[in-house]
Amino acid sequence: MKNTNGFTLLELLIAAMLVAVLAMFATLAFRQTSSDIRLQDAKNRADNIAMAVQRFVMEYEGGVLENLQHDGNVELTNPTSATLGACNSANPFLPVVGGKSSLQNLVNCGLLEYRAYLDGNFSFKYNYVGSGFEICVCGTSGKLSSKYKCSEGYNYCTDGENHTEQFGS
Repeated sequence: MKNTNGFTLLELLIAAMLVAVLAMFATLAFRQTSSDIRLQDAKNRADNIAMAVQRFVMEYEGGVLENLQHDGNVELTNPTSATLGACNSANPFLPVVGGKSSLQNLVNCGLLEYRAYLDGNFSFKYNYVGSGFEICVCGTSGKLSSKYKCSEGYNYCTDGENHTEQFGS
């Protein structure tokens, strides 16, 4: 007698191959989507910082954009903490002291909410364009699509109002 209940080994292998192919496409789509989301988050962070600098310069006319320092992925501290000090109206960027971000003064002045602005997946660079300011960002992490990496020529720059996005050739 032949047993007709269940699946044959060949049918099970075909089903497993179909699941594997679908999983491969789903993984590729997930990686691309998560890379795009990380990039958009970094762009938003750069826009927020640039707009905060613009507001600082407008509010404190004597403020200068000197001694700007980049200190990596340091989370800004809650401005209600007693250790922060007051708003420094002479300069929007304080030196890095005790692990505090140089962006901390923008939080102290109420121009930027606190969070980790300098993301470890990206390189944030500050530039002076004439008398103005811009912040540029490009990817450094293996978690990102190669088209968004600094090494491939990608760059997103913003001054808070205008932005440029450059892809490598």
